[in-house]
Amino acid sequence: MGIEWEAEDNNCLELINHLNNVVIPKSENLKNRSIPDGSGIGIKPVSKSGSQRHIRKAIEHAKRLSGDKRHVTLVHKGNIMKYTEGAFRDWGYELAVNEFREDCITERESWILDNIQKNPEITIENNARKN
Repeated sequence: MGIEWEAEDNNCLELINHLNNVVIPKSENLKNRSIPDGSGIGIKPVSKSGSQRHIRKAIEHAKRLSGDKRHVTLVHKGNIMKYTEGAFRDWGYELAVNEFREDCITERESWILDNIQKNPEITIENNARKN
């Protein structure tokens, strides 16, 4: 459930004023920033339970499909929004590994499998000995 206000909405103007004059100056990471006039505001609450419920439904749905459609890809911008999108990613990976381990592989495992497919001579044991 996201919450948003249009740029000139009175609640939006009050929120921007509060953020610019109270909240942002108190934050070490944000104190030199401000929200420009004419901005709209959106708030996106992200919870572990809601994220995992959504991801669980997607995995369960994919498992019921046939053929090449039996996969789920988590798409996120965790490098930009680490506390929301990054948390969504982390909670999704946690769920997949803890509840669907027999049905999923991690990104790292997919790289290993892809490399083995491209070059069958490569083994995990050979790579471990090189290091």
